[in-house]
Amino acid sequence: MFELAPILFVSVLLTLLCLYIYTVVHVHRNRNFNLSQRRLWINFLYFFPILSCLIYIFFRNNRSVTRWLPR
Repeated sequence: MFELAPILFVSVLLTLLCLYIYTVVHVHRNRNFNLSQRRLWINFLYFFPILSCLIYIFFRNNRSVTRWLPR
């Protein structure tokens, strides 16, 4: 039976990566941000690696994914 877990895992990671790249470009190009907006985006930029690690750990602990995910 075809599994959806690998497709979901890859699509979530690609979506987060695209959002991260867009955010980096948007924050660094747009100087019209006020300070609170810039802080919010910079906090997101620091939070992204932690979030991706948590997603990786979640999928690694999922039994249907452990067969194809690197250890």
